[in-house]
Amino acid sequence: MEIHQWIADELKVQEDDLQTIQLVSKQHAIYLKFKTSTVYENYLQRYEGSSTLTLQNGDRVDVTLTPAEEESTVVRVLNIPPEVSNERLHNVFQNYGKVKQIDSEKWSSRYRFHVDTGIRLVNIVIDKPIPSTIVVATYEAYVTYPGQEQSCFSCADYRICGIHALTEI
Repeated sequence: MEIHQWIADELKVQEDDLQTIQLVSKQHAIYLKFKTSTVYENYLQRYEGSSTLTLQNGDRVDVTLTPAEEESTVVRVLNIPPEVSNERLHNVFQNYGKVKQIDSEKWSSRYRFHVDTGIRLVNIVIDKPIPSTIVVATYEAYVTYPGQEQSCFSCADYRICGIHALTEI
């Protein structure tokens, strides 16, 4: 109820403009999909694609705004140190599609320290499959996302690898 009230009061979203309100509790995120890209663009101009909601219990929830006709995916990127900029990450991921946003996953407020987990979240409209491992600024990163094709973590081959065992995502 608190989230719906915030969407109406803070974002001033009209029910007729929305297609979906999706709660993603593991990521402490809310995805709002709008019925048309025109409506989305109007809200986007005010909120730059994202906003943050602070719940009564103190939890902060990221809110991402996307148009309904654009299918974006949140890709989790592991093993990239904080010194590597989101810009470097963006430059690598733009080879796989349209990068919309990059965030850092945070530890839940249930933990003592509500800081980054070290996992980056790349919101992207995927044009071609992203392998399970990629290199970013000389660091080998592990990549996972819903619907990802199975590939070898050692060589990133999508076929049955004769040298390495395929690892389930």
